[in-house]
Amino acid sequence: MIYGSNYQSTSYTIFSYDGTSYTDLSSTIGISNIGFGGISDDGSTLALTYSNQAYKYKSGTLTALSFLSGGNYSEAYGISGDGSTILGNAITSSNDYHGFYYTDSTGMIDMGTLGGTSSISYQSSYDGSIIVGYSTNASNYYRGYYYTKSNNTMHDIGTFWIRDKLQQQNKWLFSLQKHLRRLQFSCSDFA
Repeated sequence: MIYGSNYQSTSYTIFSYDGTSYTDLSSTIGISNIGFGGISDDGSTLALTYSNQAYKYKSGTLTALSFLSGGNYSEAYGISGDGSTILGNAITSSNDYHGFYYTDSTGMIDMGTLGGTSSISYQSSYDGSIIVGYSTNASNYYRGYYYTKSNNTMHDIGTFWIRDKLQQQNKWLFSLQKHLRRLQFSCSDFA
């Protein structure tokens, strides 16, 4: 089964595809213009974004994940394999974007940065105990990181970025994905 998000005319919908047909999950959930962040391994939990806020959808219930303290925006980018941890970024009270993780027991947690002003969380280990993404450091360079929830620490894992000639932030080329997937399975070595 494949899950994703699709832009149709004026809004986004989320769907599943079983190899032969598409199912519009937006109608099942009951809202349109919704962004897809990820799905748990067993398919029971979705990480979503709707109306500038991250959500969790499980067992027919759509739960707003709220915002970081003083912020007014959150977006879901991923979910752990067991569905316990939702990942993304959110605006802080200082109007910076910080990576977050959310669990039912902790709520939304600001993961901070590597000394810079922004970070994003994308992937995690199966149980959500190790999270990977990227952050700016004190020199405002983008760096990959892994974050351990057990001690709430972000660890610099180096640069995986190539910047284009125009030096525009929106022109960053994302080459961390293959490293994130590899780290997802080997990050327990770092804990």
